[in-house]
This record gives sequence, structure tokens and C-alpha cells, in this order.
Amino acid sequence: MFFSSYARVEQTIDSDVDACVLLETPNYMTRAAIKEELDILFDRVVDGVSLSAKMSQHLRKAEKTR
Repeated sequence: MFFSSYARVEQTIDSDVDACVLLETPNYMTRAAIKEELDILFDRVVDGVSLSAKMSQHLRKAEKTR
């Protein structure tokens, strides 16, 4: 899930990418590998965001309604 300027399609050449990936079993190595792949894909820095359990529940509900 992307958010911030990229999600709003308002990114500029200087924008970073803010991303949240919901994982069944999150761990540091998996998150680092995903970040590295996204950095390469977007050719810029991707900021990964950790969510609290409460926030994750709201995002899961939002995803299900899409």
C-alpha cells in the first residue's frame, strides 16, 4: 500500500516513496529485502512504515472494501 504524495499522484522528482506492506509473519530480513526491491523498482528511496496493531486492523478493513 502506498501513501503520501505517490498515493495522491502528486509526487515530484524529489519525492520519496512511502509504502506499507502487510506481512503474515513480519521480520527484519523480509522487510529489508522488500525495501531494497522497491528502491530499485522506483529508482529512489522507499520509506517503509511499521504499523501498530490498531492501525493494521483499519488498513485491513480498508483493503477488503476495495
